[in-house]
Amino acid sequence: MTAPRSIAPTLHTGHSARVVDRLEATVLETHESRCTQLSINGQTVAVPPEKAGRNLVRVDDLVMADLMDDGTARVAYVVSTGNNEFIPHISTLGDVAQWVLPEHIARLLTEVGGSTVEIGQQGVDVKAPRATVTAETQLALNGKNIRTEAEELCVVQGREIHLN
Repeated sequence: MTAPRSIAPTLHTGHSARVVDRLEATVLETHESRCTQLSINGQTVAVPPEKAGRNLVRVDDLVMADLMDDGTARVAYVVSTGNNEFIPHISTLGDVAQWVLPEHIARLLTEVGGSTVEIGQQGVDVKAPRATVTAETQLALNGKNIRTEAEELCVVQGREIHLN
């Protein structure tokens, strides 16, 4: 964490405002669901209408904001709408979309019916009524047909099995 620095507005003429830093900020004030004021490192920073973006926000929402060299801010994206509701940021890398979660989130859990997929730093766990795969390399399958491919020895319930 960097030490808070002064966010005093300065007047620049003859050029467009440039981004100085991207920081977490709390929405202090809105007008028609658009941000007008943010709190960054405990200081109030204005968000001009042209920098409010298309993000609809509420007071106390947590956002990532670009601090501009003219002392104003621009809302980049919404991180949290409060009530433990975090919004992932999606960026693109070529033809791949990448979810970027807030730094304090360690795992991503997706639930559909009786099935779950949990992604964490230790690996991926998939749990479903008929199959379970865990990051600890455990596999449980319930069904008539089991297909597998392995280059090394395959062991099921502590016994070697040899498959064609």
